[in-house]
Amino acid sequence: MQAMRFRKHMTLNRRRWTALMLYMALGACQAPSSTASTDTPSTEAAATAPAQAVLRPAYSQCVQDARGMDDQLEACDASELAYQRKQMEAEVARLMGGPDGLAKDRWMDEQANWAEDTDTRCSPASDHVGPMLDAQSCRINRYANRAAELRSRELAPHFSDPASKER
Repeated sequence: MQAMRFRKHMTLNRRRWTALMLYMALGACQAPSSTASTDTPSTEAAATAPAQAVLRPAYSQCVQDARGMDDQLEACDASELAYQRKQMEAEVARLMGGPDGLAKDRWMDEQANWAEDTDTRCSPASDHVGPMLDAQSCRINRYANRAAELRSRELAPHFSDPASKER
């Protein structure tokens, strides 16, 4: 009887330890790094991860309720990434509907570079659970931060003809 209680206690502690380690890893992924860029791709992604974005309270609750269970954390991340991606896509569509011109062309180049940079920074170093969750967290934060940044943008039309400015 006492052995069963001990095993149950150890299993509970192991889950708590796993959850604690996961939270620390996710936090470390978002902390700025002062190390040189001789890191491996996995640690490079963590070192260059974006600042912690403002995420939905439902996501925080989902992560808490997951209690360190990898499959549940993956589901929380997938849901939040889908939401943040949709938010960013709405802002992209809004800006794409704006006036054509050099500002829009520059923004489109910037957006393409952002997407490429996100793929580089947020790709997992391996197919193990830890690096996969870190990469997903990186993507969530980058999409949320980008959506917030785009929300504040307006693309002004560019007038190349000085006479057209006087109209």
